[in-house]
Amino acid sequence: MNAIDEAAAEWAARTDGATLAPDETAELEAWLADDPRHAGAYARAQALALAYADAIGAAQLPHRNSRVVSRRSLLWGGGIAAGVGLAATTGFWFSGADTAYATTRGETRTITFGDGLEARLNTETRVEVGRSGRLPRLRLIDGEIAAKGLGEPYVVQVGDVRLSTDMSRFCLRKTNGGALLTVERGRLIVVEGTGEGQSVGPAEQAVLSDARIVSIRKLSAEQIENATAWTSGLIAFENATLSEAAAEFARYNAVPIVIGDQRAQERRITGLFDARDPAGFARSVAVTSGLKAQIASDRIVLSSALR
Repeated sequence: MNAIDEAAAEWAARTDGATLAPDETAELEAWLADDPRHAGAYARAQALALAYADAIGAAQLPHRNSRVVSRRSLLWGGGIAAGVGLAATTGFWFSGADTAYATTRGETRTITFGDGLEARLNTETRVEVGRSGRLPRLRLIDGEIAAKGLGEPYVVQVGDVRLSTDMSRFCLRKTNGGALLTVERGRLIVVEGTGEGQSVGPAEQAVLSDARIVSIRKLSAEQIENATAWTSGLIAFENATLSEAAAEFARYNAVPIVIGDQRAQERRITGLFDARDPAGFARSVAVTSGLKAQIASDRIVLSSALR
């Protein structure tokens, strides 16, 4: 077991059923913020703590005369450290140990799972991390992620499709009809679904639906940059209508952009914009497209300028 897992196991034991003192809380928060891998290790340790200690408790139930060991004392005694070490060295993972992560509107965060993967969650995204056999598994439930492999193979699941990969870098976005996969580097192979054996390689974008890859297209370097622009807090539009742009900004902001008339709705734009500055976007579009921007605290209206 490495030093990060050891520290995570200690924190899981210290926080199990106990209230930390203010200085301990500050220490834990500082440790979590120090390295993106710490949060993932801590979440795994907490899940293992519950599974391991509860399993021991269940095993003690038939023996009425045996001494009942509290979960907290068991964890301090090294049970969770042993569990983390077992998971790390053998690939064994306690059932029910999947960990869920989510972001709110406008929020992004990065999670790391073991030695297999690192994923950045975009706005309003939900994922679960756990195990698929001996491999780490990341399941995208809603939203969008940008993931990169850290060296070990892992599985990505979205809907009924499971894809296997390792040292890849890609974006995956859940859509109403399936998902959109953009691969920057490496290759993802369908290992479960009706399209088993299909793969998506570097600089390719695939539409996933009905447990298979529906279509694949080649992307230019600029198109890949646009697809991953959100990881830098930007939104990229390529010949998009204002209605499409308004819907995209709504993913990140509570203040809606309203398109006031049909003529304005049909205007098309191309460019990079700050995802969390809808007012700045409206002002820019008004200048370059000859529209009128009305900016209020509860809405932003873009409409054709009166002549």
